[in-house]
Amino acid sequence: MRCDVKIISKTGLEREQIVDKVIKGSDSFEIHLTNENMASLYKNIGKYLAFINEFNMKIEAIHSPICCGYDIEDLTTNYKRIEDVFFLADEMGKFQNKVIPVIMHMDYNLRAFEKFGKEKEIVKRLNTLLNIYSHSNASIENLVAFGNNNKRLCVKTNCDASAPEFAEYFNKKTGKSIGTVLDTCHMLMSIEHLEKYKDDFPYESIYSIEDYIRKFIKTLNIVHLSNMRGNGIGYKYHATPFETDSEISLLEEIMKLLYNYGYNGIITLELSEEDYANTKNWLIVRDNLYKAARKLKIKI
Repeated sequence: MRCDVKIISKTGLEREQIVDKVIKGSDSFEIHLTNENMASLYKNIGKYLAFINEFNMKIEAIHSPICCGYDIEDLTTNYKRIEDVFFLADEMGKFQNKVIPVIMHMDYNLRAFEKFGKEKEIVKRLNTLLNIYSHSNASIENLVAFGNNNKRLCVKTNCDASAPEFAEYFNKKTGKSIGTVLDTCHMLMSIEHLEKYKDDFPYESIYSIEDYIRKFIKTLNIVHLSNMRGNGIGYKYHATPFETDSEISLLEEIMKLLYNYGYNGIITLELSEEDYANTKNWLIVRDNLYKAARKLKIKI
């Protein structure tokens, strides 16, 4: 059996982070952008492209900064800020002669989005970006069903796992091939929270890992692989490794389902670390991922 996936690591654009990952055996990356990167983008674009040559990096995806102003709905108010992310993806894509997806969040499910009142403008602006920056694309990531307040039903993407519905919606409107990102930590958090409160929100039907993978598989091009502990909120509990016997069994379940549903895209090892210039957790997950694959007799 073969699961035709590509295992990559996540790094910032700081030299010490890149060096750490390269020394530890990574050559393919998802770039994690920060506000600081974006503030000095045009000043440092040459340096960022030079890193690709210096370290023989294969850039597979770029994650827009995780902060206010970079979500898809922000195209109506922060177009230039988001355009800069697509510009960077396009420059890196041209440099490597490939299309690089920009990973974005979406704070609405499809039902709420269609009532937002600006959906036509958002579709138009997203289409404009994809036409101008032809070496870039977009991928929509699932978020967490609940925030810090237990019963705040999200109007967020994965409260009903609607990221695939968004991808299909935008593809129909733009004629593009926008994909989805399945974040397994977000997925596991949502499964736990939605199961706990399913009597309050009976129209939500996503309560298992297989439910998620089944719904995502047609549009899925990136998996963010990590675990959760506790309630999944906070540094110590979010994007944690698969380390204990029970956690490794969970990793095996995820990998087996991805294989059974024919997934053949990217798996980004996206882990919280105490020091991103001296990473440890992603190595734990990488090693346990390959062990799980050998146990399942899946070649990756």
